[in-house]
Amino acid sequence: HRLAERFGEIVFIFVEKDNRRASKLSEVIRSQFPKLPDSVKYVVRGKEFAPTLESILEDLQGKGSKLAPTFAFLDPFGFSELPMKVVGRLLKCDRCEVLVTFMVGFLNRFAQYQYEQVNELLDTKEWRHILNISNPEEREKQWINLYETQLKNHGATYVRSFQMIGKNNQTVYYLAYATKSVK
Repeated sequence: HRLAERFGEIVFIFVEKDNRRASKLSEVIRSQFPKLPDSVKYVVRGKEFAPTLESILEDLQGKGSKLAPTFAFLDPFGFSELPMKVVGRLLKCDRCEVLVTFMVGFLNRFAQYQYEQVNELLDTKEWRHILNISNPEEREKQWINLYETQLKNHGATYVRSFQMIGKNNQTVYYLAYATKSVK
């Protein structure tokens, strides 16, 4: 990057709970980027996201350090294991922003069977009325609106979602971007 000198150190942290996938990711990174500059580092952790991020943030706090400016791309499988409280901890840090893959289709199909996971995803129980909405487009709209609201309630000032459409013209997921900076 032409501005790399201004960044100092850049650290990528990849968290993948499936150890096979984590190993494969490490292998791909090593083969695709065999000679990274000394200022670029990466770590692949074969662990669950939420406890891993909590551990990183607790460690920094314990040392009296702050999280470096961070862009966190959070791409869960499904909708569980991405608690809003953890996302909110990131959003409360200075100069941190998130881009979340929000799997609205999984919510439409499985929310009625996984109350606790949806409560954690949204950090609210104010979602249950959505299950009673019969129009699929309206239900989808309510899910993403509630998610955006919760991102704002947990530290974001600006939130923008992008609907990702599949080949059959159906919503596959949303990308929800949240930040505190207008820039």
